[in-house]
Amino acid sequence: MIVSNRKHSFGSKMAIIETANFSCMVSTAKDNLFAKPSTIIFEGNKHSDLFSLSPRIKILYSSALPVDSRLDLHDLYCRLMNVCGEEMPIRDAIFRVGIDADLDNRVRKTTIQGMR
Repeated sequence: MIVSNRKHSFGSKMAIIETANFSCMVSTAKDNLFAKPSTIIFEGNKHSDLFSLSPRIKILYSSALPVDSRLDLHDLYCRLMNVCGEEMPIRDAIFRVGIDADLDNRVRKTTIQGMR
């Protein structure tokens, strides 16, 4: 279930997802003022604090991608993680998101991190 999915300042958005198989946080923002916008999916559990979440995939966008399009992709990845979380472990869900992102011409680069 998507527990929360809220917009924040400067065109960013954060969601918390809790499913039968995993919990995660999806964050869409710039890493810093000069960085390209990205979505990062962090693995955690409902008892995790922000300092114990583990980044699992980073999806980098072109700077030219409008904020609304970037936030639409954020929502798409949230829905995908939510559906996948009822059927598979987070590792498989992350790979599914990575495949979908790689096929999208709005995505510049996808990096999967720390998956065993």
